Amino acid sequence: MKDKNAMSAKEHLAELRHRLIFVIVFLIVAMGIELTFSDYIMDVLFSIAKVAGFKLIYIAPQESIVQKLRVVVSIAVGTTIPIILYECVAFVSPVFATKEAVRSIKKFVTVAVVMFVVGVVFAFCIACPIAMKFLYLLSEKSALEIQISVEKYISLFLTIVTCLGIMFQIPVVCTALVSSGVLSVEQLKSKKVMKVYFITATALSAILTPPDPITLLVVMLPMWALYPLSLLMCKLFRKERCKDGGRKKSYSKSGSRSGTGQS
Repeated sequence: MKDKNAMSAKEHLAELRHRLIFVIVFLIVAMGIELTFSDYIMDVLFSIAKVAGFKLIYIAPQESIVQKLRVVVSIAVGTTIPIILYECVAFVSPVFATKEAVRSIKKFVTVAVVMFVVGVVFAFCIACPIAMKFLYLLSEKSALEIQISVEKYISLFLTIVTCLGIMFQIPVVCTALVSSGVLSVEQLKSKKVMKVYFITATALSAILTPPDPITLLVVMLPMWALYPLSLLMCKLFRKERCKDGGRKKSYSKSGSRSGTGQS
């Protein structure tokens, strides 16, 4: 098999083109599959608002089709992210000299995908229903009939899901920083770093979410809770790395002893 490090620029571009074509084809296929079940998907999304008490309405003739396509494209992009990450790792892996580095990158990518899925599931099953119920209870005191546009509802829903999916990458980022030596577990435990994190998390939540306190809390509180999880993941990664280092040292010692005995 030809060494990828010895490939010409033309061959690298050809490989990149093939990987991009594969990602685009996968995205189109995912959109096609999700279009088939688009009515069911929209019913599931609308059920969260209906259970909370809201009445959804369309305020434009094209709104039904546009919002359905918007949801389908968003889900298709989300399901394609693991494929994009895999293709990126496969393309750049020849740059890394050791198999251990490639294995670490694949491990981080896998954990990142899992955490993103966990964040989306948390948003769909817990955060969005709680936010909708609280917003309805706050609006219920009004004498007016509560009706919301499907466009506004989908925008709020996708905002919460996207924010929490991205925010759940915080433990992965912290672990990557610790493994690369930029930060240490002791620094993450310091009060100064914790204050900076909580202030930044609050500011990002306020910027990314709509201007209402309920949505802000729905995004901000999980971000605060992710900090202890980040510390736990960093500690586990450090223990695993120490175990791997111990195995390598014992292997090298046994190898040198056996070599000495043979000589």
